[in-house]
Amino acid sequence: MNEQSPKYEFYEKVQVVSHAPHTRKISDELAAVVGRAQDECGAWFYGIHVYSTGEGWDVAENELRSTGEFDRRETFYANASVRVRVDEQGRGSIAQPDTVAA
Repeated sequence: MNEQSPKYEFYEKVQVVSHAPHTRKISDELAAVVGRAQDECGAWFYGIHVYSTGEGWDVAENELRSTGEFDRRETFYANASVRVRVDEQGRGSIAQPDTVAA
C-alpha cells in the first residue's frame, strides 16, 4: 500500500467539485470531512457531511477542494458515551445504567 498522507483533515470544510454522474446531486455543495479511508492502491476516500441536506456521502479525494476552514467535532457528534462490559471470553456488551459500578 502507498503510504501517501491524506490531503484533508477531519472536520475540514470542503466543496464538492466533481461533476461525475454519481456526485452530480451534491456538486458545488459545502461539506465537512467526517471520515476517511485509504484503499489498497493508496487512493484516499472521504466520508463527508453535506451541510445543506444533512446527508453523508463517500467521495474520492480528487472530488473535493478545501475551503481553508474547519468545523468542530461537536457539530456532528453528541458528547454521549457508552459503557461496555467485557465477559471472561472477551465478548463485549452494552452495560445497563443501573449495572455500572461507580
